[in-house]
Formats: sequence, C-alpha cells, structure tokens
Amino acid sequence: MEVERYKRPLIVTSAFHIDRTRLITDWILGDEFNPFFVSAPDYGMSEESVNERRMLEAELIEKLQESVFPLAERGDIKTIGQVLKMRVLAPNNKLSSRFV
Repeated sequence: MEVERYKRPLIVTSAFHIDRTRLITDWILGDEFNPFFVSAPDYGMSEESVNERRMLEAELIEKLQESVFPLAERGDIKTIGQVLKMRVLAPNNKLSSRFV
C-alpha cells in the first residue's frame, strides 16, 4: 500500500468477522493508515451458524490479544511478519488453522 501511497484502504469482510479484522488490521498497519471497513451482511447463513461464528470470533480475538499481539508492537511490520510466520504457519499450533 505504501508504494502506491494509499492511506485509506477499503476492507470488506463478513459482519461476524469485522471485529477481528479491525484488530488485526490495526495491529499490522498501526497509525500510518486509516482503513475504511465495510461489513457484508450474513445473508444465507442460519441464525445458529451466525451465532456460532460470533462465539468463535470472540474466542479467536481473546487468543490473539493474549498470545499473538504481545509478540510485536503495533505497526512493526518486520516483527509482525516474523510473528505471523511463526504462529500461523506452525503445523502444531492451535491458532494455525484458525488465525486469519
């Protein structure tokens, strides 16, 4: 984004996923960017499925805040990249299949 000098990227994701997306985006981009978030409605999903996803998202946010975000300062792209490789790609890490 920096190469093109974009400062306000548009990020679109599902409504149940928006809070985690905001947290991760803020952690990665820091203060340099001011993203605009749009959540897509949960059409086609049962109320039960949406509620299950919301509960999962809350669990994932808690895990991120406890075990991932403390490993790198907000906006420190180099360290965040190393953390993501370590945490997301680790085959036996519980977060690996459900991190992003």
